[in-house]
Amino acid sequence: MAIRSIENLKTLDLGETNAVCCPFCKKTAAMRLFENLDQSAVARFKKKRNESIAVCPQCAAVFCVNQNYVDLREQGTVCTMTPDDLTLLYPGHE
Repeated sequence: MAIRSIENLKTLDLGETNAVCCPFCKKTAAMRLFENLDQSAVARFKKKRNESIAVCPQCAAVFCVNQNYVDLREQGTVCTMTPDDLTLLYPGHE
């Protein structure tokens, strides 16, 4: 018996950020930026926002990115990511 999922998730690769000091491992590197798109009917009904995450290439820690940074970047404004724009979601290895 097949079970249909109401989730319709997609992940987009948004490229690299500027060099930023990782709040977890304290090494400076350009982080990889991704955006999770929830295109399910439930998300559209609740008007849920998409979520942006950054991954440190040195320690593989995963961070949630401040929405203000993402909005400015999407508008084409030149902006610089700082450690304050990152919230730890999953710790990496040292």
